[in-house]
Amino acid sequence: MNELRSHADLASLPIVVCTNIDVKMDDLRPLGVKAILNKTSMRPNEARAIFREVPKNDRAE
Repeated sequence: MNELRSHADLASLPIVVCTNIDVKMDDLRPLGVKAILNKTSMRPNEARAIFREVPKNDRAE
């Protein structure tokens, strides 16, 4: 994630992590992560909702 942030053309992309590891948003937020999806329990409609909402929230910040 730090590598993404080091490139000017990629630095503003919102990052969504999709994992089955138990991680806390507080640990990933400093790295630019905007959302975490749990691979083992997410449904396609939940993923779509996150990908729609993240850019809106990113513009509001």
